[in-house]
Amino acid sequence: MREKNCIIIQCIGLQVNAYQKELISDLNWEIRENDFWAISGPNGCGKTVLSTLISGKRMQVKGMIHYFFPETTSDLSVNSDKIHAVQSRFHKPYHISTGSMEPFRTNDEMNDLTAPITAYRSVTWPDTLATAKSSSIRPARPSDHVAEVSFDASALFRGFHEMYYQRRYNQSEEADLPTIEEFIQLKLKGYEPFNFKTFNLKLNQFFSRELLKRKINQLSNGESKKLLIILSLIKNPYLIILDQPFTGLDEENRDLIYSLLAEIRNQGIKIIIICRPEEMPDSVTHILEIEDCKGHPYSLNEYQNKQLFPSKKQQELEKTSSPKQQESGKINSPLQIHPDSVNLTTLNSGYSTGLADFTLAVAMKNIHIAYGTVKILEDINWDIRKGERWVLTGPNGSGKSTLLSLIYGDHPQAYAQNLVLFDRKRGSGESIWDIKKKIGFLSPEMQIFFPRDQSTLKTILSGLSDTMGLFRKASSEEIDLAENLMHRLAITSLSEILFHQLSTGEQRLVLLARSLIKNPPLLILDEPCQGLDDNHRYQFIKLVDEICSEADKTLIYVSHYREDFPACARLEFSLPEGKIKEIKM
Repeated sequence: MREKNCIIIQCIGLQVNAYQKELISDLNWEIRENDFWAISGPNGCGKTVLSTLISGKRMQVKGMIHYFFPETTSDLSVNSDKIHAVQSRFHKPYHISTGSMEPFRTNDEMNDLTAPITAYRSVTWPDTLATAKSSSIRPARPSDHVAEVSFDASALFRGFHEMYYQRRYNQSEEADLPTIEEFIQLKLKGYEPFNFKTFNLKLNQFFSRELLKRKINQLSNGESKKLLIILSLIKNPYLIILDQPFTGLDEENRDLIYSLLAEIRNQGIKIIIICRPEEMPDSVTHILEIEDCKGHPYSLNEYQNKQLFPSKKQQELEKTSSPKQQESGKINSPLQIHPDSVNLTTLNSGYSTGLADFTLAVAMKNIHIAYGTVKILEDINWDIRKGERWVLTGPNGSGKSTLLSLIYGDHPQAYAQNLVLFDRKRGSGESIWDIKKKIGFLSPEMQIFFPRDQSTLKTILSGLSDTMGLFRKASSEEIDLAENLMHRLAITSLSEILFHQLSTGEQRLVLLARSLIKNPPLLILDEPCQGLDDNHRYQFIKLVDEICSEADKTLIYVSHYREDFPACARLEFSLPEGKIKEIKM
């Protein structure tokens, strides 16, 4: 019989590395049965890498992780000292010495948390791996019991034809894609026993019947996150790790996630959540704070006292931090935007010559976008004059990204609309490149689908040609321009690191640099603060205000958080109704 509130996961001397860089050293951490842990820390500190270690998706370099799950009579251990004994066949050394009913999956399915389990076999695991090596049945893995949800929407499209971030707007390319309802039914196959009644109840909470009929590539960023949470429940995991589940969600859907987390815990499923301190659910009992390559476990009371009585080092840092940072207590970060003012007029002189010669950046009249019978935008009228700074708001699925795609030249239905961009009627002979060269663009979808094999330097330089990656040789002048911008954003050390090796916050800063490098007259920032810690959010918003201090700079800024609105933005356009109002400061 298991003791009350016993240990379920134990990390001993764990070292967390990523791409030859030590992120967390000598982590000693116990997770007990009744605990609800939140993981907090600045961008690039190793939160996500740690979650992939716990879920068994990544192999640690040093230390041990013990798993004490009630499904197995004996317990599962991952020990870095024994890696070489099984690396050639099983990649990770998991040892189970008693019989259990375990799923058998292909290698591809093991790497996809949403892939269905297709067969079950009763297995008795030997003390050694000799029998297992000659068998088609593998030892149990932590990933059999742990669902790690990273909210990478590209995971939804595995197994389909090549996806790219504009594909959601091209109806002619949807033939091979299922509807959301068909996709979920496909994932449900092979899961027995399963409580379909409970699952359908959750599904109806998150998705209307109309939304279930849409193709999966038509999901908004927030809707994709909801679907990934639902799919993680199909696995019936013992533990779910949610990495930034609230980013990209409007207030109503954030409340839905909070209620769903409470229901999941009531059903006995354990939860670890990675989120901003102000987003932590009320039921969180413990916090693992990662700071300066160390993981510090706190009870909720200890953490709250720490925030009330900061260390001497924190008090010193507070002298130069913003009021918002002081209030949150999150003032440290391995990344710091350079304190010098970012004056893009001097950085990019010569690149914007003639691009700002217009009066109306955007003029929309009776815009109507639909996919079959599904209406996305209806009777939208919006004029944006040069030098105006707008915030675009609206709930998940209200059409914000679709509206921006019309402006950025990515939506094929733009030619059939009454749309003027930079004083020219759309479809009057201009190319999409004529449009894009006047726009600096950043969005969550671009971050998801940006080529993984591009270095930071090449990613930034690609903004000069508006391509997804650099496919030409850059001039010395262009390289100097990119390096100057990297210096101002304090990301020079990331210059040769590949895009997929960067943390979420680092990727966002790199894509911001990409959007700025040509000093465009119109800047479109679609939820730019997603995944940023408090320090970087403050620095990012301050940077946007500095950029827009130029009299003619035009801005469209999207966010679900009013506290993230830049001070320079004085006008708000709200979907789905298309209401216009003034932002009162």
